[in-house]
Amino acid sequence: MKKLINRKYHWWLLFLCLMIGSQTIAQSPILLKELGLEGVELEEKILDSLTIEQERAKWQNLPNNHDDIVQIVEPEKPISNSRNTRSDHTILFYLYCALLAFYGYINWQYGGGVKAIRRFFISFRLSRQSFEEGISEMLLPLIASVVNTSILLGVFIYYFFKHFEIFSQLNYWQLLILAIGLTCLLLVIKYLVQMLLSYTLPETDTIQFYVYNKMLIYSVLGVVLLPPLMLLSFSSIIPSIYWLLAALIIIAVFVVILAYRGILVSRKLIQFYPFHFFLYLCALEIAPVLVLWSIYQTL
Repeated sequence: MKKLINRKYHWWLLFLCLMIGSQTIAQSPILLKELGLEGVELEEKILDSLTIEQERAKWQNLPNNHDDIVQIVEPEKPISNSRNTRSDHTILFYLYCALLAFYGYINWQYGGGVKAIRRFFISFRLSRQSFEEGISEMLLPLIASVVNTSILLGVFIYYFFKHFEIFSQLNYWQLLILAIGLTCLLLVIKYLVQMLLSYTLPETDTIQFYVYNKMLIYSVLGVVLLPPLMLLSFSSIIPSIYWLLAALIIIAVFVVILAYRGILVSRKLIQFYPFHFFLYLCALEIAPVLVLWSIYQTL
């Protein structure tokens, strides 16, 4: 079994090396010469596939007689779209490579724990049994998977901001860092407050069991959310809005699963401590959304 995992890991590393190598070759002067772009001034643009294709189409449409070349004047772009002057393909390419490598390392190092996470996600009974027996063995892969999911949720928020032109004064890399940072900060604050409530409210085990189930669901969400986000970033066949909607539907489905699992976990809490449950909903589910919305309105 260990040999099989090692073989899969070696193939995974080969796949990543091929992806990085293809990106490097795509920016080489030799390839630009073959494409007829030798000597083209790219004005410090990032040489991803989209930029090369745009420059190639632009120079192929010029007349053959260079004496008759008319200078092409592009209309000035508004300041609100300044983040689109450079392509975000390259930075997202390396980000996805890092996430895939991290997922590969988790599966290679903690293969049994990853399989257990999937089983506990499907079965509520198994998740309760594992929580009662202790989760120390699968704590590291669980935290690593949740970190990956937090970054992917940040990428989704980035495309959400980009589509609706929120924070349009920022460049693409500034917007990406802001979206990932806000998402991770919100999730960390919610986790810390939930753990604080678990030690202050009567039902400590119930709240901690809910947090454990939440981490299980988040760890699986990242695996399901990665393909549509990659297609959203690089696919040119289907409009990006459809991949954005697909990612939104996936997140909504997992939110429903989390709500259903939360009802199963907190039946006793709702029955005997309805005020505490209402306080939790207001403090951790409704208030953060209202605070973020009020901050955006003031900007």
